[in-house]
Amino acid sequence: MASTIVVADDRYTEKALQNLIAVLRTAGAAMADRLVVRCVSGTLSIEAPTVRPGAMLIQIPQDCLVPLKAFQLGLVSDEIMISSPHSRLKSSTTEIAEAMFEIYNLCGKVAQHRRTSPWSLIASHRDLLPYVTPPSRDDLPFSAKDIRSGNDAKVMLASFLHSRVLTHQPSDRAKPSSVLVPITDFLNHHSRGAPYSYDRHGAVVMRRSAPLPGKGDECFASYGFHDAYDTWLTYGFVDDEVPFVQSLPTTVDLSRFGTIRLGETPRESDGTEPLPRDPEFYVPRLLGRKGNHLKVGAVVIPGPQVPRALRRALRVLIGELGVPRQQHRDLVRCAEEQILHANLTYYDELKSCLEGLSVDDDAHSAIRANFIRLCDEQVARIGNYQSYAAD
Repeated sequence: MASTIVVADDRYTEKALQNLIAVLRTAGAAMADRLVVRCVSGTLSIEAPTVRPGAMLIQIPQDCLVPLKAFQLGLVSDEIMISSPHSRLKSSTTEIAEAMFEIYNLCGKVAQHRRTSPWSLIASHRDLLPYVTPPSRDDLPFSAKDIRSGNDAKVMLASFLHSRVLTHQPSDRAKPSSVLVPITDFLNHHSRGAPYSYDRHGAVVMRRSAPLPGKGDECFASYGFHDAYDTWLTYGFVDDEVPFVQSLPTTVDLSRFGTIRLGETPRESDGTEPLPRDPEFYVPRLLGRKGNHLKVGAVVIPGPQVPRALRRALRVLIGELGVPRQQHRDLVRCAEEQILHANLTYYDELKSCLEGLSVDDDAHSAIRANFIRLCDEQVARIGNYQSYAAD
């Protein structure tokens, strides 16, 4: 039998991790031999010094996934309380859920989230709400109303869990559901990490990511096509390495030719779509059409690897409006200028709002500093795009 190594600086956490691994193996999960689960000062990670890149790292069957809607969850003194599991849930799934939440509590994950998440700052400074709205989700939703009413426990619990869940949809016919994926959950996100996939039975499969410079034997997952803004709001860290910017929602006005509403849904990837160097990847999904008015998903302001991808995508969308080909070039430039201006204006105004906050808490001061750094880096990326995309 393959062995898993647990390294923790707290014996209670070490025991809880060993228990989770044992329960998972009994329920049919598989892990690569000599996989290392590490916990230092509450920070979890996965290492695989003996596993080659691309090889199977972790395989979690559907019965081992933890469906959030099957439980009632609450927050007491930054510890997650779990109760009332659904009657049709397997006892092994309930046992896995209890083990997962015990580990979160032992690691002080919600308290850590409170100290580092932008939602902690937003919940305390409602002047930020016009700039940052809570995500629209069915699972454990929280809203601007919750923030305005001071429902701190709901905001912290929901935003924490949003940073951990996977939208599980093993096939096109399956209904998506929000689940926690044990052990895989301990893989940190990186834009060059390994995407998750499914086997023919619907089990979640993670493969060994290619080693990253300066990261030793640590393995990483790519949980989607996230820019630095996404990773900050979802995971609470500013990704300095991602080269692109996902455009914020805006409406492009093409005068008599119509309008294009961009960003109704974010650009997503589950690892089965084309690589980001493929120009087709950057063409947003058409969500609706009424006359000469289009609604589409988000567009991407690309990195230097694909400097013309935004213009190609805009050319496709303008073509959808039936614009004569000889006018495409000028309208593409017009649309591009509006998109860049909308994003630059947003980050400038958000930064100004952040700088004007009265913050007297050390944790919130650190969060604000990272928030401002995010704004500066997004503006710099857009500025770089304007340089390398110039004719």
